[in-house]
Amino acid sequence: MEQELRVHSQKEKRAYLIKNIIKGLAMFALLIGTFIIAGKTIDAERFAWLQPFFGRVTLIISIFIASEGLSGLLPPEIFIIWALQDGTFLHFMFKVLFLSLISYAAGFLLYTVGRNLRNNQKFRAIKLKFFSKYDKLFREYGGFLIIVAALSPLPFGIICLMGGASAYNRKKYLRYSLWRVARFIIYGVILWQIDELRYV
Repeated sequence: MEQELRVHSQKEKRAYLIKNIIKGLAMFALLIGTFIIAGKTIDAERFAWLQPFFGRVTLIISIFIASEGLSGLLPPEIFIIWALQDGTFLHFMFKVLFLSLISYAAGFLLYTVGRNLRNNQKFRAIKLKFFSKYDKLFREYGGFLIIVAALSPLPFGIICLMGGASAYNRKKYLRYSLWRVARFIIYGVILWQIDELRYV
């Protein structure tokens, strides 16, 4: 029997958004703290052997694409930090924008998959078994949840998939998911400023 869904007020939706953004900022702060401490305490020469790996842009981008296509297995902030390793601010922000567009495109791909398979019995069974929590959340919050997932640790890809499976309006989906791009850019600017403070 299908669970009864709550109708959330605008106040409840705002509270839900703020709660998840705080979680996202806490995770980001933890990563930044780890990044700063590692930079000050770890001898870079001991990890020089990793440089060839970090320099393999195609490989790193492929890992990011796979992660985003599989609903965000790795936090995107890790890849934003990777983009910081060299270059000017404009070069760094170009890479961050590129990563954000990959994430945006991966989300739309998952949305399209969900939309095209929404009436498939096997897909419905998989959705019920593995994604029922997020399906219920999407049916409760609707498109608002896309914004929350774009800005917070909620699995963006899964929410996009549930949006498609719910036949959510495509134009609204594309508009709301642009917040994903905004998240990358905002985090990128913050990270650059924090990194600059290390040299003051």
